[in-house]
Amino acid sequence: RRIRWECLFALSACGTILSKHASLVMALECTSKAIELCDEVFPNEPERRIRCLVRRARILQDQRSFDAAAEALRTADDAVAALGGDEWMHQEVAQLLSHLAFLKDRLGRKSVAISTRP
Repeated sequence: RRIRWECLFALSACGTILSKHASLVMALECTSKAIELCDEVFPNEPERRIRCLVRRARILQDQRSFDAAAEALRTADDAVAALGGDEWMHQEVAQLLSHLAFLKDRLGRKSVAISTRP
């Protein structure tokens, strides 16, 4: 279990590092594998999956893939709601969606629909 946790951490970190070096495809592959690992190894710890989804959204945001980032954040928000609505996690996702909408508007693109739970 510890080795799997270290693998998950390494995959997530690799995704972030790769995204900084313009390797979006590989970065997204790392985050996808990290999400799969969360589902397989930590099925009773959905917070880990949510963190991976948020990391994926941040990578997509950095690459200005705003619609895909918003979708990852909505998926994370759905997972938060399935947990029973952990307020801290919901606030973090809502804040990221709001920032994403701001960035998208600032760059002159149409506004991203922000749909999180109340």
